[in-house]
Amino acid sequence: MATEEPAESTGSRELPEYYQNLRPFSIGDSMRDFDNPGTTNELNRLVMNPHSQNFIVDFGDDEAWCGFELTADAYSTLLKARRPPELNTRWINIWTPYQQKDIIETLAAHYDFTPRLRSFMLSKPLDFSTSSSSSGSSKTSFFHRHSRPKTSSALPNSSNEDRHGLGAEKSSPDSSTHASSSHDAENQIGLMNSASPSNYRSMDDLNIYNMANNIWHFQTVDWGRRYLSVGYNNLHSTPRRKRTVWEKELYRDKPHGQRVWSWIILCEDKTVISIYEDPFWHQRHSLTENEKRSLAVVRRNTVNVFRQLSRGYDHSHDSARQELPLRTRLGNVDEETTHRPSDMPGLLFYYLFDDWENIYSYIARGHGYAEEIDKLRECMLQKAELEHVDRLHHIGRKLGVLKRLYQSYESIIEQVLKRQEATLASLKNSQVFPSGIHSTEQSLGQLADPNLMGVPLSSAARVRFETLRGRIRLYALNEVEECLLQKESLTMVNFNLIAIKESYSVERLTRVTLVLAKVTMLFMPVSLMTGYFSSQLTDATFSVKSYWISFAVVLFTSIFGLIVFDVFSATSEGKMDMKSYGTKFKGFEYTSSICSDNDIILHLSTLAFMNYLESENIPTWQLVLLSIVGYVYLCRVLRYRRLQQKHALYPYKNREDFAKMTNQHAYEIQKYLFGVEFPFTMQKALEFALFRTYGIPSISSLLVKTKQLSEKQFASKRYADTVVLISEFMAWSPEAERTNAAIARMNYLHSLYQKKNLISNDDMLYTLSLFATEPCRWVNRYEWRQMTEMETCAM
Repeated sequence: MATEEPAESTGSRELPEYYQNLRPFSIGDSMRDFDNPGTTNELNRLVMNPHSQNFIVDFGDDEAWCGFELTADAYSTLLKARRPPELNTRWINIWTPYQQKDIIETLAAHYDFTPRLRSFMLSKPLDFSTSSSSSGSSKTSFFHRHSRPKTSSALPNSSNEDRHGLGAEKSSPDSSTHASSSHDAENQIGLMNSASPSNYRSMDDLNIYNMANNIWHFQTVDWGRRYLSVGYNNLHSTPRRKRTVWEKELYRDKPHGQRVWSWIILCEDKTVISIYEDPFWHQRHSLTENEKRSLAVVRRNTVNVFRQLSRGYDHSHDSARQELPLRTRLGNVDEETTHRPSDMPGLLFYYLFDDWENIYSYIARGHGYAEEIDKLRECMLQKAELEHVDRLHHIGRKLGVLKRLYQSYESIIEQVLKRQEATLASLKNSQVFPSGIHSTEQSLGQLADPNLMGVPLSSAARVRFETLRGRIRLYALNEVEECLLQKESLTMVNFNLIAIKESYSVERLTRVTLVLAKVTMLFMPVSLMTGYFSSQLTDATFSVKSYWISFAVVLFTSIFGLIVFDVFSATSEGKMDMKSYGTKFKGFEYTSSICSDNDIILHLSTLAFMNYLESENIPTWQLVLLSIVGYVYLCRVLRYRRLQQKHALYPYKNREDFAKMTNQHAYEIQKYLFGVEFPFTMQKALEFALFRTYGIPSISSLLVKTKQLSEKQFASKRYADTVVLISEFMAWSPEAERTNAAIARMNYLHSLYQKKNLISNDDMLYTLSLFATEPCRWVNRYEWRQMTEMETCAM
């Protein structure tokens, strides 16, 4: 982290005479020492306040002064007064331009802004209403949308990060107040075919915020003799919130984020002006928590640049991307010290434009779309549907908006790095305000100046703009273009998969048709033979034995004929089935990082078996037999693999480890045996164990006396009660409340007989041992494998 030069003292410096001599005297009262830690904390709270409207910072290498909420008269006085050399750079920031039109007028008059630039800056904010056809606005051109008649219908206010775009459809009757009656040629685009005067009025009503909201890649670069102005849309990754139905429909083709229009102006007197659209102007005094967090994200870069200009702020916790070389340097070599005053305005202009955290979120957003496309591809491979094409279309629209937004940044950088030459016409027409009028002779004299039009950038700023252009191309545009190519290819893949699925459907239908035809051919001779035997023929008698013999001969002959037909025919449904599934296995993707060696051997063996079936003309009955054998073998392999995976979960490898087995692990193993491995055998073993308990003389005599099992009306109830209790403490964890309740209930029922000495403790132990040992005996005797030592220990 760069080291900072400490302030001269911990106390506040004396206010310079430059501010003391300015009128009105409120200017001096508003300015604070920016390097004093005490006032820095106060200024930091002001810059974080969502209700702050403007501030000014005058700074140099040795000192910095800052003031908030200055009036238009104060700014006029500061602009006209000559700054001292030690305060070589000035930054003026305005957050709510629509409420500070007098300040905008002051700045425009002093720096000789063009009439259009001044009118844009004075534009009204977006109105929060939309036309009845706003849902379909994205399907028409921008100029066509604003040239049709509109019927406004109010919409409820929303705290969504994109809700400022809801007013893009409505025309305001007052927004043409500052518009000139003679527009430039480009203002006439789209109006050649408009005959009604109302259509032209609708274009007059358009302001900069309407255009910026409809065309996210809209940008302006204005040159003057005393300023260089860039205007552009910034997209901030604000916190998400649940949108309403109409918001989802309106912004489904827009990337997530808060769009904010920004102006950054570099002036010849080393002044940098930043003006930002207020996204929450309509409810400035009642912001929700989500809107406050969104506003903090929008102002994040401005606040960071503001803090980097102060030496009284604690920068020890700043990350590397937050450190800016404005007033902090690692060394004091002569070359750097000499160029600091000339580098600061250009660097401030660049870092206000280059929001590094915001650009990083753009890159992450691009990767987010790539991840979404990958998930969509997986869904396509599982089941291709036309709905995927619609989702890809909307993803492509969002990526297209991002791509054009990045390209607008590239265009801004190219125009900033290429200054425009001054011409006689431009110099004559640049003087708009009375305070900036010079004589024609003075303007003509400037033509001899070899300097180009506009404010020059320092070499430090130019190098950084070149680097930023490379980053935008390398990281953002390349990522978006790659996602767009994947989107196009996936669209074709989806249609191909749908076609393949249809071909599989036709193939299955063909196989079914062939099976039905063969069944018909199989029983047609039998039907003819049965019809023959049922005919009343003279001098002909048939016995049951002769009928069944004829039936067997005809049926066998039909089956033999169909097998011969399968062997010599190229339309065997068995071969077609194997080809289709063989093709599927060929397309199987193997991932060695997640497959074990046994998995790979199994899949390779299956693939080789399918290839063999394709190359050999094997009859149907052999394929059925091979399929049954292969299925049994596959089940055996998968079951043993599952057994190995289950044993690998527990740390019990030998008999010494079994003594440390916990009740929870024993319960999990038992549940696995009863529910997955041997469900049928385990259930029958428990039923037989319950039956064996009745063979004890003491228990059987007690059951006869109580009539629990000797009478039909009690036997089913006793059996159901026993099953319920045993199921409860076997289906739940040993620490579960239901398990303890079931055990307590069973102990209570048997305690009544134990108190009367009708059931001994040995009988209870024998009964419990049967429930533990009988399932093991049955599994080892009748199941497909023996129980392991760990499973036996768990039982």
